[in-house]
Amino acid sequence: MVTSPLFLLIFEYINKLKNIFKMSKSVYMIKKTMVDKNGKKIHVLMTDNHSEILELPYENIANKMVDVMNANTDSGCIYEVITIDNNKN
Repeated sequence: MVTSPLFLLIFEYINKLKNIFKMSKSVYMIKKTMVDKNGKKIHVLMTDNHSEILELPYENIANKMVDVMNANTDSGCIYEVITIDNNKN
């Protein structure tokens, strides 16, 4: 889990905007894929600083975060954006 001050600030800002996220047509989550010692793929959703699944309202922000994390991974993990459609409209 990334714990740099910038990411914590982003997570805190996102939590303040939860009502906006609920009104969005879609939210974007980040999935981390890693391989265990037996070669089995493990998939994990990124969480925020409150241990809740991180939901981003804008695809471009999610894509930028994924780009940064993929460029900085040293363990071979792969990050990708998952789109969740909100059909409550």
